[in-house]
Amino acid sequence: MDNDEDSFSDEFDDELQLDDDLLIADDEISPRRMSRSLIPEEIEDEVVGVAVFTDEFRSRYGRCVPLFYQGSFSEALNHSVLLPAMDKMLLAVYLHHGGSIQSNIFNSQVLCNETVVEFLAVNFVLWGWDLTHKKNKDTQQYSR
Repeated sequence: MDNDEDSFSDEFDDELQLDDDLLIADDEISPRRMSRSLIPEEIEDEVVGVAVFTDEFRSRYGRCVPLFYQGSFSEALNHSVLLPAMDKMLLAVYLHHGGSIQSNIFNSQVLCNETVVEFLAVNFVLWGWDLTHKKNKDTQQYSR
């Protein structure tokens, strides 16, 4: 049985690894492709970035979209897994990359599916962020 579990674990781990063929290097992203970012590069505040992310996500993918937590990642942690045991919720993190050719498919067919949206709303605190721009990958810039 351990061999079956190890085999399943290996297969599962393989599925979680990002396929480099599905991403475009930052320096290869044209200005047009960079416009697929959900958070503009010039955003300086994490909470403002989350609000812009949510608005842009909604305008791109329609009315049936997940309810993203409106606050910093630290605040999302505080309002989910760091609550007392009876009130805890799981924290789901959606990291978007405009250079991924799969992001639109995933968002329109999976993340914005009505059943998924409802399930996330009931069972998770969902926090979203965009990693398209190098600046947005540096989470330390927002920790003050």
